[in-house]
Amino acid sequence: MMGVGLFFFFSCGSAVLAANEISDPKDAIFIPLKVYQCDNFTPVVPLDVNLHDDGVDVEFELEEEFTDLYQATVRISVWEDGAWKITNNDGRPGVCETLSKSFGKAWSRARAGFTPAMPGTCSIKPGHYKITNFKMSNEDVDLPITNTGKYQAKIVISDEYDTEITCVMVDVEIAKK
Repeated sequence: MMGVGLFFFFSCGSAVLAANEISDPKDAIFIPLKVYQCDNFTPVVPLDVNLHDDGVDVEFELEEEFTDLYQATVRISVWEDGAWKITNNDGRPGVCETLSKSFGKAWSRARAGFTPAMPGTCSIKPGHYKITNFKMSNEDVDLPITNTGKYQAKIVISDEYDTEITCVMVDVEIAKK
């Protein structure tokens, strides 16, 4: 369900040294470190996620249609002074709007790359979905990238009844090219 939601990453505002600033997002590279289910959370829609050198594999089963009625909560943390520090905690924007605005190219490529493909821009019919070796670059997203460093995104997807259906953690390093 949240296969592409793995790619919600960074809208961070961190007080990191100016030497770590990135003035142009095209000068940044994403280095995925780890993708995993949240601790102490039993997902309604479990994800099988495998991050490897060739990209990420995601597999999941949807029992109900995924629509824009679903909401996302994204908490971004930055690694500073030996601990994760929360830099933002976004509310509950519509999942489709967020994916389309922030991850337009990546979202389109992922939807086409899943087996079976996911036509359209948002709704996903019930079924079994799988994508292998998916890669995303900074050119696939439209997110403010201001600093190098290690970041962690906690992504929670809730249905229209506010039931949390999946929760994923994504650890990434942002470096200069």
